[in-house]
Amino acid sequence: MAAFSLRSRTAFAVLIGAAVTLGAGCTPRSDEVKASATEPVASEATLKAAEGSLTTYKAVEAFDMRARAEQIVNGNQGKVPSSAGYERIMTGVVADPENPTRVYFATSAYDAATGTNFVGIYGFDTKSLNWWRLYKNTYKQKDSVAPALLRVVAHDGERLFVVEDRVGASYSAGTIAKDVGRILAFDFAHPEEGLFPLPEPPDDVANLPL
Repeated sequence: MAAFSLRSRTAFAVLIGAAVTLGAGCTPRSDEVKASATEPVASEATLKAAEGSLTTYKAVEAFDMRARAEQIVNGNQGKVPSSAGYERIMTGVVADPENPTRVYFATSAYDAATGTNFVGIYGFDTKSLNWWRLYKNTYKQKDSVAPALLRVVAHDGERLFVVEDRVGASYSAGTIAKDVGRILAFDFAHPEEGLFPLPEPPDDVANLPL
């Protein structure tokens, strides 16, 4: 397991209903939230299963704006498809249950030469084409163990749920989220916490087929 902190050193504050976004064609700017010196502790509300419905991911292949979203997110950061740092959307896309034009996904830019994987978690509005980054980190290979890769799998209206996977991993049919890796959460009410592990994730997330 690569050693890293789940507190994003570059977590972006996302204010619900008044998000500071980066629009297509705009220049990215840093709205960095300084991480605290101690490991964030999830609140009781964060650790319990959320009330109401849970929106789960759809396969990225079914996201008809995949190429456009990748182009916009990368282009605003000066990245081109031929560059090693070009980010690709991974695995699945999750819609905001309260705003169907708003989706969330994780990206990956794996560099096999260095054994590193840059990952980002983004929000993207399919109508306005605005985007914003919730989290980013560069994970490193250690002791021949592939670096981490993140999968966005569900949204309950308050939190985004993410599974910690590994670059190049493969699974048999019937694999569920808790069999792949730790289940992490991003709390929209407390973006400064970044991603943090859930000791007891909701059953409908832990048992979600992947």
